[in-house]
Amino acid sequence: MSALALKFGLELFIGRRRAQAPRRSVLQHFMKHRSGKPGPAPLAGRRILLAEGAQALADALRQGGAEVVPAGAAVFDALRAHEGVDAVILSLETPGLDGPAVARAIRAAGAPWSEVPVVAVATRSDASAEAALAAAGIDGLLLKPVETTLLYETLTRFMASGAARAQRAQPAASATATSVATEALLNLQRLESYRRIGMLDDLVNDYLPEMARLVAAVHDAARESDAQASLAALHSLLGMSGEAGAQGLYQQVRKLYVPLLEHGQWPAAPDWLPQLNQLARRTEEALRAYCSQQARSSAS
Repeated sequence: MSALALKFGLELFIGRRRAQAPRRSVLQHFMKHRSGKPGPAPLAGRRILLAEGAQALADALRQGGAEVVPAGAAVFDALRAHEGVDAVILSLETPGLDGPAVARAIRAAGAPWSEVPVVAVATRSDASAEAALAAAGIDGLLLKPVETTLLYETLTRFMASGAARAQRAQPAASATATSVATEALLNLQRLESYRRIGMLDDLVNDYLPEMARLVAAVHDAARESDAQASLAALHSLLGMSGEAGAQGLYQQVRKLYVPLLEHGQWPAAPDWLPQLNQLARRTEEALRAYCSQQARSSAS
């Protein structure tokens, strides 16, 4: 059931093993912010250009109200031919299409569309890759399979806030690299929602210790080759990380959980446990830094 829920775009899945305090928090959050009435399409009136390799997102974008411009490999021809493109989505794994090179050329063109937000999609990433993407002018990175909700949130954030243009105006490339790396770890829009309703203390006091416990449980179960215990721990960690706005950890856990649930397939990479542990540590550091920064801002 949980795998089907993920495939059909549910924002999170709360299992029976979940701690009561986080479960109450997330239910309160959704009841407060969602009336049950259908809202406006999140991408209504937006024109999104899809480069070759990113066409799988077309249906989700249209369902969100966007006009999709299929560009194939002719990204610049499409930008010139279609006025008012609001964002470009590139694939980093399309043969014959160098996503970072395309982004650099967009930024250097000096055209009205040179400041358009550029989002990349890929199956994996790490800190060094994220820094290189930022230096090339790519504003955000989404890991496949891309969640519909996360896709909408990412595009809306860049298009509405103008954050991409402000970041590129800074002289130091390291500032943008830090931003892209942070956005790969955290769902900033969800965290901002939590800040507005006073839930950031829950992240530190409830979510972080529970996520650390679940990562340790995954580690112990995997070492014993206990598939059922691994599934239970991954299932709970999937819901917890999604609720906490830990999008990088959520996406990684999802990649581990669904194949194990549906096909009984353990991860092929021999170092997947150390990678999971490292990602969990980076996520905790990023969440604590975010909460501390917000606390300082509120105090001042």
